[in-house]
Amino acid sequence: MRCLWLTREFPKPTVRGDLLYARNLIENLAGAGAAVTALALSQTADDVPAGQDVCTRAEDGVVWRVIRRQPVNRIWSLLSGLPGDAYRNGTKEYRRELSRQLDAEPWDVVIINHVGMGWAFAPVLSWQRRCGRRVPIVYVSHNHEMSLKPEVAASHQGSALFKAVLKHDARKFVRLERFMIESSALMTTITEADRDLYRRDFPDKPILCLLPGYDGAIVPERTITAAVPRTCIIFGSINWIAKKQNMMDFLRCAEPIFTKAGIRVDIVGNVDADFARDAAAVASCCRFVGRVDDVSPYFAEARVGIMADRVGGGFKHKNLQYIFHRVPLVTMTGQAHGLALDEGDDLIVAETLEDLALKVVALIDDFERLNVLQNRAFAKCQGHFEWPVRGAQLFQALKAAVDPARADTALNPDRRARAGMTAAA
Repeated sequence: MRCLWLTREFPKPTVRGDLLYARNLIENLAGAGAAVTALALSQTADDVPAGQDVCTRAEDGVVWRVIRRQPVNRIWSLLSGLPGDAYRNGTKEYRRELSRQLDAEPWDVVIINHVGMGWAFAPVLSWQRRCGRRVPIVYVSHNHEMSLKPEVAASHQGSALFKAVLKHDARKFVRLERFMIESSALMTTITEADRDLYRRDFPDKPILCLLPGYDGAIVPERTITAAVPRTCIIFGSINWIAKKQNMMDFLRCAEPIFTKAGIRVDIVGNVDADFARDAAAVASCCRFVGRVDDVSPYFAEARVGIMADRVGGGFKHKNLQYIFHRVPLVTMTGQAHGLALDEGDDLIVAETLEDLALKVVALIDDFERLNVLQNRAFAKCQGHFEWPVRGAQLFQALKAAVDPARADTALNPDRRARAGMTAAA
């Protein structure tokens, strides 16, 4: 099967959850037997050799066409029908390369990854009409954007003007995602919760839930004792506006509580220097470590992992880092979708930021409970987050999109398994 995959950025280095998800789906789809050509904008200046606008990189079974990202002034997106992220990604260089690739091969399926690539639907649909082939389009979603974007805009606490811009952008995201879904033969979601939200508005749309996998470090055994510093860890990049606001709100709330309790917070991950400076001025209890090649030593020095996001949906990839490094997790409500963990027994859930900080204080010296939490979460998640399985599921679903007779079992893996058991019997 010849697959053309359109994504926003070349996902190496894998510095964000969306890049992690895209990279592993692409590579494991190829590993399942698909012939995958992927188009992406450069993430760094070194992704494309000097003097070239586009280069080919064959890596991990995937043929990458990496397009040099040219600066785009997002202010012009205000006059466009596209939201800012989609406008910024739809560069003339990307559009030109997409046109070339569409005509280069008899593609069986076109996969469009993330709502930020929604601009690509129009040229792909135009190509379909021009060539007279009804090639299935698949939309790979990362969040239920039709609810997330308005939520992020409504929660913004900055200037009224910027909030109005965010709301305007959110309305365009809602329209764009609806168009993407209506134009797709198949869509995928990152959690079952997102799948259920989409089904309310699109009950007849074939939807496949593809939970992420995990291929990071795994700590087979760990016992948290008094020898471990009274430190919490917050892991992950903090670059998106909603993540910055979440983090600043939490630090303001947690600072007096953690300082009084003598608790330190290590923030490990990619973050811009201005935000780190502003946040450090607010919270003396925190230490910004930045992005590191090996995160394991920081997890080993932490008693508690914190997920303080109040806004933002989808799957939190960082949660798997906590769990497989055996760090007990304290999270805000609604930020552990896809884990199938029980509140109170496997992780701690808080309703407010203050409640979260207080629950951390109550937990941090309770070694018996710390170890029960990390052991139970590890045991429940072990073996359930395998990227090769996701690649195989996606491959079967794509074959079903090309040949609708396969659709029932491809979109219902449990039913396929039961059918195999019946045949074996």
